[in-house]
Amino acid sequence: MFGKSKMSGVRCFLTALCLAFMAVSGLSAAAQSNVKFDDGLPQIDRQVSECLRQKGIGFLPRTDVICYNAMIFPDHLKRLKTLPQARRIIFTSSGGNMLVARRMNEELRRRDTPVTIAGPCLSSCAMLIIPGLNRLHIHKTALIASHGITNLGFDDWYVWEHQGRRPSAMQRASASIGMDDDYMFYKSANVHVEQHLKSVGVDVGYINRISDRMSLDARRFRDCLVKPSDYWTIMTPDHIQAYLGRSVVRMERFVSGWSDPLNRAYTHIGVAISDQSYIMHEEYASAGCPPQRSAGASIMASNAVR
Repeated sequence: MFGKSKMSGVRCFLTALCLAFMAVSGLSAAAQSNVKFDDGLPQIDRQVSECLRQKGIGFLPRTDVICYNAMIFPDHLKRLKTLPQARRIIFTSSGGNMLVARRMNEELRRRDTPVTIAGPCLSSCAMLIIPGLNRLHIHKTALIASHGITNLGFDDWYVWEHQGRRPSAMQRASASIGMDDDYMFYKSANVHVEQHLKSVGVDVGYINRISDRMSLDARRFRDCLVKPSDYWTIMTPDHIQAYLGRSVVRMERFVSGWSDPLNRAYTHIGVAISDQSYIMHEEYASAGCPPQRSAGASIMASNAVR
């Protein structure tokens, strides 16, 4: 869904801070969750730690566990398909191509191998890889975040993109028959995700409720407005349980919000606009937003607007 350079910083810290995830203690936002969390498994913890340091796609040394630590592009899917069956796949990705993500989900379901989501699972990983997997394990290191407000109607999208100007009757008519290329491109993300969710028997609320939350957080944030596709929202354990619960065989306490102590290793990647939503630094700066305040101040400001 975005280029490789956008998330180059997301994984660079993992080697140094992987063990910090294991050691974090204290009251997290997830403590308020209704989910009954599972304890970690030492063997899987060690394998996750190793996978987060091992770039690319291949077996962890001296194991029958596949480590997928890469973007989601055609060559990566081809590589995964060349690997023999494994006892487990550890999957971490900052996203990639949505069509490829759908095909990769098919490959993972065909294998029917337990999948452990660890580290960053962002954009198409959260939106298209996770839904539909049958034996899903959410590791304590996971940050699962959706990318972009995907379900705006044409009028709302146009006003957002054109600094408050409303579309003409002609523009509405053109959009209604699919002739507005910019809007159709914007809408394609929602089409891909909804089609995928329906095909694997997951309610479309999985993406649309997150998109609605993202839109609300964006409108409440007083500092600036960026493009609808430039927002991110963290998926909480309760959200995963509500929509994917039948597929989750183990769920450890994982990142549930920006202020969650488990999120400390990720706060460098963007500017929080609420405790669930954020904007990446590059998009925040390129939109002419004011100098970044502390995450806490940003969250307090967004929560003050109703």
